Amino acid sequence: MELSVEESKEYEIMADMKKSRKSKDIEEQLRDAILNCGMTRQKLSQISGIATSQLCFFVNKERSLTMKSAAKVAKALGLELKPKKKMGIGVGFGRVTTTVVIGKKKAR
Repeated sequence: MELSVEESKEYEIMADMKKSRKSKDIEEQLRDAILNCGMTRQKLSQISGIATSQLCFFVNKERSLTMKSAAKVAKALGLELKPKKKMGIGVGFGRVTTTVVIGKKKAR
């Protein structure tokens, strides 16, 4: 079975993201997804509802996105932010920290 150009590109992006998950934080993963999505910042802005300038600042590592904005951008790219809980031990207390990973949205 042969993949279309779009499917092939999407497959490559997801493969690159899987390789980078372990070494890159959420911002780097999202930045890579934006850079490799094949959309202009303006188009991504229209789809996500996030200002073009905000996307440019984020991609250029000048500012961060809020989790709410990051979730909107991820959704526009067909991705989702998933919480990943880790158990840590504080001094005398158990503590739960939450990190976020990017994954492809599952079709329903």
